[in-house]
Amino acid sequence: YAHFPKTPYHIARVWKRYSNNPKYMGGVVSISARDYRRINGYPNTFWGWGGEDDELQLRCEKLGVTWEYPKSGTLLDLEDMDLTEKLQFLRQHKQWKCMVKWEALEEHEKTWKTNGLSDLNYKVLKETPLDGTKDGKVKSHATKITTDVLLNGNHWANDKCAVDFMGDWNKKKK
Repeated sequence: YAHFPKTPYHIARVWKRYSNNPKYMGGVVSISARDYRRINGYPNTFWGWGGEDDELQLRCEKLGVTWEYPKSGTLLDLEDMDLTEKLQFLRQHKQWKCMVKWEALEEHEKTWKTNGLSDLNYKVLKETPLDGTKDGKVKSHATKITTDVLLNGNHWANDKCAVDFMGDWNKKKK
């Protein structure tokens, strides 16, 4: 995370789970606020695991935003699962999976400009500068923003993406 991205930086490229796929961009990505706003961030129609990173990649490709990745290094996988184990886990725990991944991805062309950061319903709770040092001087090079994200809009995916395991939690916060 110490690398300030001039272009999106795909840190997870060194992750064993996905490193065999040079076309994949997801998992852990460092991206500047400028580029994040330009691609309209992540979509709001993916709930659970799967699809949101594919959509982020489509948005980058659509705008000609290229990404770089570290040539070497490691990433500690806190789940400690390879791809086969992760997919098996998701088959056994469907409530964790985005059940309409492919349908949501099909909407990319017509919704990417309006489905994302531009229409996200959230409240900023806290902003914390992340300090780094350069030449012995402390400089703030990034900001951690803690938010409260609520259900957004009246999209068909809200009722189909297994958000039922969250109960009434989001309804109480509106």
